[in-house]
Amino acid sequence: RSLIVPLGFCLAMVDGVLERFARAAEACVFGVYRLLYGIAVGLAGLVRRPGTRNLPPASNNTGEALLGSETIPQAEGASGPSRGFEETRQRRLEQLVELFLSPEAQVPASAVVEEVPARLSPAEVAKVFTDHVPGVRQFLFRQNRGQPSLRFIQTAYQEGLIAFRGSPIDKHLTYLLRRIVHNGKERGPSAKAFLTEVAEAFMDCQAVQARTIERIGLRLCGQSRDFRGAVLDLIGEYKAMAVKMLAVELIATGKVCDDPNPTHFENRLTADLGDCLGLNMDDVRQAKLDMHAKQRFRPRTEAEQRSAVARCRKLFDVEAMLKAFAAGVSQLTEDSSVHSLPRLFLEWTEGNMSPRHRHLILEPSSLTRVEVEEPMATAILEKLFQGGISAARDESYRGVGMYEIFPDQQ
Repeated sequence: RSLIVPLGFCLAMVDGVLERFARAAEACVFGVYRLLYGIAVGLAGLVRRPGTRNLPPASNNTGEALLGSETIPQAEGASGPSRGFEETRQRRLEQLVELFLSPEAQVPASAVVEEVPARLSPAEVAKVFTDHVPGVRQFLFRQNRGQPSLRFIQTAYQEGLIAFRGSPIDKHLTYLLRRIVHNGKERGPSAKAFLTEVAEAFMDCQAVQARTIERIGLRLCGQSRDFRGAVLDLIGEYKAMAVKMLAVELIATGKVCDDPNPTHFENRLTADLGDCLGLNMDDVRQAKLDMHAKQRFRPRTEAEQRSAVARCRKLFDVEAMLKAFAAGVSQLTEDSSVHSLPRLFLEWTEGNMSPRHRHLILEPSSLTRVEVEEPMATAILEKLFQGGISAARDESYRGVGMYEIFPDQQ
C-alpha cells in the first residue's frame, strides 16, 4: 500500500488527522474560498471580506434606502444565547443537514445553452490566455513534458472535449468554453479569474476540465435564479465537498485504490449517491458520462450506498456552510448585481420577515450595511426550506424574539 497511497494519506488513517487533511486537500483542489472564510469568521467574528467597502452613510445608502421607507427603530444590543438556545441548536442543525442532503435541496439541471460559434483562430485563443494568465505557456497537462495544456484548450475550443465527444453534453460544454474565451477576449467580467481557473483545470483530467467549464460558463450565462436557487448553489458546493472528503477517506483507508486526486472515484460516488443526497443534477449527469469512473470502479451496493450517505451527512460541514451563508448575504455593496446573493436576500426579506424588524439584518451601530450573524442565518434557512423556524420559544436576536421577526409560522 505504501507504494500506491501517498504518505499524506497514510498519516490520514488516524481519524483526526484524516479529517484535517481532507479539509486542507479540499481547499487546495476545489478552490472554494467560502470554507476558509467561514473558519475565519468563526475565529474572528462575522467580518467583511477583505477589500469589500461599507455602504457609505450618504442619504442614498442608508438603512432606509436599503429596506424601504418603513421606520427603523433604534437597534438594541445583541443579547446572549437564551436558556433553550443550546438545547435546541443541535437538533435544528441535524434537521437542516437531513434536508440539505436529500432530493429536496437539489440544484436542477441547467437550461439549454445557446449555440456559440467558434469565431477565434487557435492563435487568437492562445493570445486570450497569454494576455490574462501569467506563465500559461508553461502549464503542462498532468505535468507531462511536451504536453502544454494550452494546446488542449485550443483543441477543445474548436472541437470540444474528447472524453465527452458525442455525449449529450458535448456541445453544451463546447459552447460554454467558447463563451468563457470570448468573455476574456472582450475583457468582460472577471475575465482574468475565469481564464486562470480554466487554464489550471486543463492541467488536470477532462473530468476536472468539464466541471470547471460548466461552473464558470453557466455563471457567465447569467441563468436567472431566485434567492432559494442561490442558496441551493451554496449548499451544492458543500455537498460536493462532503463527497470529495468521503472519496479521500476511502482511498486513505485502503478501501479503494486511486491516485491522490481522486476525480474519477468522486464521479463514481456522485453517480451512485446523486439521487439519495440530492447532488447537483448537472454534476450527476456529468459523472455518469465519466468512462474512467465506470471502467475503474464498480457501482456501490445498496448497503454501501446507505453507509456512504450516512457518512456524507457526518462530513457535511453545516457550521462552515452557515458561516459562509451569513458572510455571503452580508456582502451587499452599491456594486452588487441584481442576481447576487445579497441582493436576492434583500428582496426575500420583504415578504418573509416582519416589516417592523427588517432593520435587524443591518449592522446595529450604523444601520448602513447588511450584517447577518449565525443565529439569524439559521432561522433564515429554516424559514426558506422548512416554511418556519424551529428556535426555542424564548430565543431572541438583538433583543427581539425570533418568533416576532418571523411571524405567521406554517
